[in-house]
Amino acid sequence: MHCGDKKKRSTSPPRRRQRNDLHRRRPTEIIIKIISAAYGPCEECDYGDSDDVTIPLTRDCARFIREMLILALKREEQELENEHRQFPKHSEQQQKQDKCNNVVRAPPTVDGKIQGFIYLVPLPSSSGRKNMTPALGRKEREFVSMNAVFGDPCPGTSKRLEISYKVTEVFTSSDSTLRTTPSPRPRTEIHRAIFAEHEIVKLRRCLTTMNSTTLIEDEYGEDELENSTSTSCSSSDQIPWQLQPETSEIILPIVLPFLDLWERMQCRLICRCWKKIVQECGVSQTIDVNDKSMIKIIRTTNTGETNNNNNNYFTRSILRGLLAYSYSSLRSLFLSGFEELQKEDLHSAIPHLKNLYALDVSRCHHLDDSTLQLLARPDVPSSSTLRVLYLKSVRRITDVGLKAICHSNKKLEVLDLSQLTSITDEGGRCIQQLTKLRALFLRDNWRLTNESLDAITTTCVKLEQLTLWGCVRLRHLKFDSGNDINTTNTSDRLVILNLWGIHDLQDDAAHALSNLPNLNSLIVSECHRLTDRFVQTFAEGMKERYLQHFDLRYLKRITDTAIVAIALNLRDLFSLDLTFVQTNR
Repeated sequence: MHCGDKKKRSTSPPRRRQRNDLHRRRPTEIIIKIISAAYGPCEECDYGDSDDVTIPLTRDCARFIREMLILALKREEQELENEHRQFPKHSEQQQKQDKCNNVVRAPPTVDGKIQGFIYLVPLPSSSGRKNMTPALGRKEREFVSMNAVFGDPCPGTSKRLEISYKVTEVFTSSDSTLRTTPSPRPRTEIHRAIFAEHEIVKLRRCLTTMNSTTLIEDEYGEDELENSTSTSCSSSDQIPWQLQPETSEIILPIVLPFLDLWERMQCRLICRCWKKIVQECGVSQTIDVNDKSMIKIIRTTNTGETNNNNNNYFTRSILRGLLAYSYSSLRSLFLSGFEELQKEDLHSAIPHLKNLYALDVSRCHHLDDSTLQLLARPDVPSSSTLRVLYLKSVRRITDVGLKAICHSNKKLEVLDLSQLTSITDEGGRCIQQLTKLRALFLRDNWRLTNESLDAITTTCVKLEQLTLWGCVRLRHLKFDSGNDINTTNTSDRLVILNLWGIHDLQDDAAHALSNLPNLNSLIVSECHRLTDRFVQTFAEGMKERYLQHFDLRYLKRITDTAIVAIALNLRDLFSLDLTFVQTNR
């Protein structure tokens, strides 16, 4: 018996070393396959067109995402040449096959460290749009709107990017020191990511959650797995399992991120200790009433029915419960179209939300100026943390609430005031205090005139996206803040400009528009006074620029002359909208 034990001890060290070698093994490459990618509206929208004409509202951008991934890896390759020299190069035949399958091969580490994400953050180049490349470094996080990258398939609506992709970690036994050990099997995960219109787009590079059974099989083998499983089951029947409170305080915060939303909510029902931990950690960073995956969790958990009416499942009581246990974690709250929302549902939670970054209450008709005044209170954390605010169609908001927001929340970067018909120049002039604005939406604010709009376009010098759709009192366009050439102007950063329905816009506006150095997308639909002279002047002025999206819908006065000017000068166009344009001659 003594000899048998001794023999077992003598054979155990090599097996332990083998396990350690497998544990240290890193994947040779990461394969990311784009399954699908669509950019479209969050809600239903109607342009009021005839029934026999269908205008696509969602844009397929799977190939575009793949090209952005390739540019992202090239940027990393330039920054970290030493490491990427050792990354294997694939044959031309393999590269063509990858392109057909929307596959991108990436190195597993960056600068010798395992990086969780690849950032796809397009930046405008200071020397012109032709040199635009995605910003991938951890230090560069500024970016333009997705509308400027993918085009605006449905102007005037809130949009999102939905990407489904597969990540595979591939292991090979090319290292001579590991040839004697079995190669781990490839690990694969399928991810579905949703990004709001102004969020950072990043795709997961490596797997964060692993199948424990796979790891055990890799290290111990199938025979030992069966023995260990049977042993653990028999011992669990004899020894009662119990988790001490001290251990719970350590383990539960680690486990929570790997649980579904509803499972995290159920953890609070175990005991008082768990309820306190769940409340301190928070159950969700994002609450979106239009997210199909969240509605699916609520539906299957509560009723198990298959009704398509989402509002029957996401109720006010569910929202209040999620908010109550997300005070410390919640960053994004999207309530667009949740018409049942009352002021007390939201007002009771706002003072306690410590990290609120984005808030969308579009079409929540029961909200009013008091909501904005609460968000603007100095003792409320949102006055300093809020960066994105959507207020579309909340018609009870007036100049009073807008003034409160502009005076207090000066770090706002995205502001949507579309269809707030009570806003006048008195409130519009206060927007110029938001000097960090990157995107401003003013659709159908027909009371605004050049008095407030000129102040906005000359003071908010960081604007990258501007929507003036339906500002019918606008008479001219002004983007320069003065004659000083050293002064930063709005025109230096403006990437996408929406002038839909400005009926009094004249052909002379082409000179101001063609001087926008980084303009990527221009919408002048239903500007009925524009003629061929506008298109010719603008196209010739943008000949050396990088315009990608040009929308001329409903322009009745342009002819084939304008189309020829576009074809000769705007060679880099990605999309051209000539819907309902009847060219003659």
